[in-house]
Amino acid sequence: MPDPIASASSAPEFAPEFRLLLACARKTLRPVDAERIAGLCHEPLDWPLFLRLVARHRVAPLVWQSLKGTGDPSIPDQVRSELGLRVKRNTLKALQQAAELVRLLRRFEEASVRVLPLKGPVLAMQAYEALNLRHAGDLDLLVDPASVWDADRSLKDEGYLRTAPDYPLSPGQAAAFMKIRKDFSYAHPESGIRVELHWRWSQNAYLLPLSLDELWPKRDFVKLGSDRVAAMPRQELLLYLCAHGAHTGWFRLKWLCDVAELAGDDGGIDIPELIARAHDVGVTRMLVQGLLLAHQVLDTPLPEGLSAGMRQVRTVQSLVHLAIQALLQDERYWSTDDTPVSFMPTQARYRLKLREDFRYKWHNVYFHTLWTDHCRRIRLPKRLFPLYFVLALFPWMGSLLRRQQPAAKNP
Repeated sequence: MPDPIASASSAPEFAPEFRLLLACARKTLRPVDAERIAGLCHEPLDWPLFLRLVARHRVAPLVWQSLKGTGDPSIPDQVRSELGLRVKRNTLKALQQAAELVRLLRRFEEASVRVLPLKGPVLAMQAYEALNLRHAGDLDLLVDPASVWDADRSLKDEGYLRTAPDYPLSPGQAAAFMKIRKDFSYAHPESGIRVELHWRWSQNAYLLPLSLDELWPKRDFVKLGSDRVAAMPRQELLLYLCAHGAHTGWFRLKWLCDVAELAGDDGGIDIPELIARAHDVGVTRMLVQGLLLAHQVLDTPLPEGLSAGMRQVRTVQSLVHLAIQALLQDERYWSTDDTPVSFMPTQARYRLKLREDFRYKWHNVYFHTLWTDHCRRIRLPKRLFPLYFVLALFPWMGSLLRRQQPAAKNP
């Protein structure tokens, strides 16, 4: 049976501006990529659209490095200037984040709170071996659920303000929030650095059944300046990135670039062992989807250990197709909290295909939808907190009614 997976570098549904983005979105340019970039730069491109796509997919550092490496004179000076400015800002932010991460980890260690950084500066070093090649977003920190409030107190002691939720939680609200959501968000009023404090990997508690206790003994370490910082073991990191990307619909190219770099020939990951581990924790579909997407969208080689049978599973093929559509849609169609009502059935069907586990499906259908900002009005004592899951349906339905206007597609 012929393999239906083909390279997407010349896929007809991709506009030339998006094809140029894909050719540039990699750490190391191959000769074929340089040829594609040169050819596309000489086409009549909509350069403002290209810059919007770079911002939408958060890959400015990779794009700037690739375009600068080709030295093509047909790239408008305004485009070079705009990208260069974005990259300078991103580099400064990445350096500030790295220094702040080291400082916070010392503070957590003093408070006897185990913390495992996710993504951010640590992932930049693991995947790209450089802080400045990955978009600097938030600092994501994973803690044990039992340590959340100790970590919350430590962050507040360091001057951070909790922004989501941005109001005091009653005992019942705290129990409900931690059951339904995955993190608290914080911002520092002076530095502007944002932190997400995670107690699990995803809003869906059953997406990736890995615990901090399981990962801590085999954690990796990366160098940030003169400090060694704990990091996720590379095998589980790749599983997490595929699970995270899959559950969010892969609507940002940045996440797929991370997977492509980690799973590459020099990533040091044993693919057969990785597939066996994915099977153990129930994320095989998400892993295969991520690897196929990296091949089909970014034209990266498929790992040899990925069998034709795994690639041709109809459910996986459907997931790959929907993820490609997510890359081309307006990002609101796949965001967690702002999805237009008209797109919710598609998003729900997509997510229900990711795992066969009934608990995962139930959590995705019910719990994942409940928390809205209006839930601040539901203040219950902890012993009555199960009532929250009935009362919360009313503000959730109200939030749906206010989201009736769909967003337009990207031009």
